[in-house]
Amino acid sequence: MQVREIMNRRGHASRGQEMTHTRDLAKGVAMIGLGALAMYWIDPAQGRRRRSLAMDQARSAWKRLEELAVKKSRHLRNRAHGVVAEASRLLRREAGDVVERRLH
Repeated sequence: MQVREIMNRRGHASRGQEMTHTRDLAKGVAMIGLGALAMYWIDPAQGRRRRSLAMDQARSAWKRLEELAVKKSRHLRNRAHGVVAEASRLLRREAGDVVERRLH
């Protein structure tokens, strides 16, 4: 305990105080960032254009995501059909082998 008391007297912050300072700094930086974003977004001169551009980009990204989902689902469906076809081929071959063994 003596070491902590000496460190505190010398102006060193405890671990809890350091965490509090770090958290406060992070909150301050986040608030400044949100304020800058709000000014950028709500700007009367360019804000409407920026919002429109952001909406266009969001729509485009959503459309690409939908197309990707359709392609992936088609791919998985085709893979499943292939697995079923391969399994049925193997079962038919096995069944044919059993019949052949019985006949001989």
